Amino acid sequence: LDAGSGEGRFKDYLPSCTYTGIDLLKGQDVLDYHQLHQIVVANGLLYKVRADEGNRLLEHLWGLAQETLIFTSLSTLGVRVKGETRRQPEWALWWALERTPKVVLNHSYLPTDFCCTMHR
Repeated sequence: LDAGSGEGRFKDYLPSCTYTGIDLLKGQDVLDYHQLHQIVVANGLLYKVRADEGNRLLEHLWGLAQETLIFTSLSTLGVRVKGETRRQPEWALWWALERTPKVVLNHSYLPTDFCCTMHR
């Protein structure tokens, strides 16, 4: 599941997978989606919603992930832009570890972003 799929270009990198994309900009509400998937990805989604909405969204996506949830966020350690929601990387690590001990937090690929991967 690609939550926040935009134009769905991520599927081009997954030719052998069954792909489902949901995008907020197309009026689709991820919270209304209830089908389980092995892997759920939320890339570039959280900066568009308030922190409390993002928390609810992450909890829902974790519930949809049978094996893995991967999410990215803008980091509070990066340059701030008005209107964008940023998250503390340590918050994401804490949140993920409260749900599973199998967590990877990567803050090395861009100075303004981080990626959190959670496995069941």
